[in-house]
Amino acid sequence: MDSFIERNLINTGTGLIKALPFLILITGMALFVYSVFGEFQSPTSKELCNGLGKILISSAVFTFLVKSYQFTRIFREELTNIIFEPKYLSNRSDLPMYWGKVSQELCKNKFPNINDKLLRDISEKYLPTNHVMYYDDVEHLIDIEVEDAALGFIKVTQTIKLTAIPYDKNETFFFEFGNYMPYVNDDQSDVHYSSAYVKVNNVLIDGTKIVEDKSIDIGEKAIIHRFKTPLSGSDKYLVERSEIKKYNVRFDNIIYFKAGRMYNGLRVDVHYPKDLLKIKLNKSGTLDNFITEQPTKHSTRFYCKGIIYPEQGYYINVKIV
Repeated sequence: MDSFIERNLINTGTGLIKALPFLILITGMALFVYSVFGEFQSPTSKELCNGLGKILISSAVFTFLVKSYQFTRIFREELTNIIFEPKYLSNRSDLPMYWGKVSQELCKNKFPNINDKLLRDISEKYLPTNHVMYYDDVEHLIDIEVEDAALGFIKVTQTIKLTAIPYDKNETFFFEFGNYMPYVNDDQSDVHYSSAYVKVNNVLIDGTKIVEDKSIDIGEKAIIHRFKTPLSGSDKYLVERSEIKKYNVRFDNIIYFKAGRMYNGLRVDVHYPKDLLKIKLNKSGTLDNFITEQPTKHSTRFYCKGIIYPEQGYYINVKIV
């Protein structure tokens, strides 16, 4: 019984607090009207009644304004949450238009003539709107051996290790790789290429599951290969592949890498005989520079800690001493 009475008292008090601005306004208006039309025994009493009525009316109006501002602010915050809620955004078909407007506001129209091009490049090349998988923990291991210093022939073994992160494990994606090798002799006897292996989650992939893309053109005086292997059923894939190339470094002295997907950082370890070769790694379009280390007398290590976007990468100049 006591708790019931207490709840009623609390509810009554809450109701009175909510109604207080209206009571103040009504009382103030009554006093003001009475001060204008009522009869007073002295001018002082009339002025007192008039002044008190104005004060109460002002207080009530101020209270209403404060409540109105609070309500508007809460409503605005809730509306903002609704507009930017992922469930709401996922159902919109005009996100590029929104993005364009936000970009223009962010840049304050500093680039009015190229806003559309900036939006296109950002959405198509630099953000994963059309890329459904990215690569993490990427490591390139490059082992260079000199087979004939006088003629300039070298053997390059390249091993790539990475973690492929898809957006949906139930979808089938493809890990793609390939090479480009120019040659001098028409019979291509001065170049040699072999794909050593491809592993996914530490399992060696059967050669029949590595499909060569036959649609590419063979370049003039160059051998081009492009392969792909399907990935499906996992939240991430530990991928490792290796390939071997033999060619004349005096004719082709560039080891080149260009990203086909987004890379979250990249480490490049190059092992080579420093008494016979000189190498220099240069970034190719990456926003961050490569940091160079000399861990051993036979190796050099390069780090790029930022994101590497498609069409970016590096190239290594190789020269026989």
